Amino acid sequence: STSNTTDINKQNSQQHLDRAFSFYAGSLVDSKLPLGGYFLYNLAQIQCLKFGTCKKGHVAPINTEIIVNFVLGKQNIEKGDCTKFDEITQRIKVLLKVPLIQGSLRSIYAMDREDDHRPEIQGEASAFAAALAPILSVCSQGSADIVFNDMAPGNGPTGSFEVVKSSLERHYTCMGVTCNNVGGIITLRGDKYLDRAEACGGVSPVPGAGIGAEVLAEEKMKEEEELADRNFPEPPLPPSTAEEVVGRNLLLGFLFGMVVVFVAAVIMYVRKKTRKEFDTAVDSPGKLELSGAPIETSDESGNNVLAERGEAIVA
Repeated sequence: STSNTTDINKQNSQQHLDRAFSFYAGSLVDSKLPLGGYFLYNLAQIQCLKFGTCKKGHVAPINTEIIVNFVLGKQNIEKGDCTKFDEITQRIKVLLKVPLIQGSLRSIYAMDREDDHRPEIQGEASAFAAALAPILSVCSQGSADIVFNDMAPGNGPTGSFEVVKSSLERHYTCMGVTCNNVGGIITLRGDKYLDRAEACGGVSPVPGAGIGAEVLAEEKMKEEEELADRNFPEPPLPPSTAEEVVGRNLLLGFLFGMVVVFVAAVIMYVRKKTRKEFDTAVDSPGKLELSGAPIETSDESGNNVLAERGEAIVA
């Protein structure tokens, strides 16, 4: 019957809508690590902080509008209003382009303007370009080719941020997005845009935008803690640990003293023996040889004997 067909269509449409929302939000929207999960919801949150379109701790305007449209879509399915439902889904598709555009701009800026050519940055750039190029090709195949080629694997380090930015901005209207949606790449403090990365249309960053305030506060706290650690002495060791350290030091000192005494005794013995042999050799008649420069000595009868420095050898 017509009623059963309508119910089945509503059920199928609702399942498709639920599936679309799952792919958009994922299951980690409320997680702290990773913050907001890995899907498009989290990507929009990250990019809005980098592009000055939202404040730290606030939901990105893109995400707010997308969620509202998902709710409206569900309501229209229940009403059976297919015309409005199609308009809503088209609007969601348009809004999902924004984080892709922002991600493309941020990655090409890192490679071109900041000389960051790490493999992960190049991989990120190529992924954004591969996702965005088919969408852009509907408006201009030439611009899509430019974006894709400048950000393709291996081409990123030679790509131009200004060229990619211009190729995207000239087709914002065709893609259904605005300069307010995209914004520009802001500084860490969030008070201004990076060089040549400003938003089109004279759009300014949202007051309080950026991730800098919290990051700078954490860095300042860390510096203060390090300064405090330098100004205060080390805490005393617990009694058990102190006794162990003292005992170990005494043992090491005793062993070191024994080694010194032994070495000194050996040196004295060698000197004494060498002196005795030398005196015996000098007092005995014969030839005395020592390695080194020759010296003159004489035996008891007054005969000269040739000697050299070194080991005494009586001939």
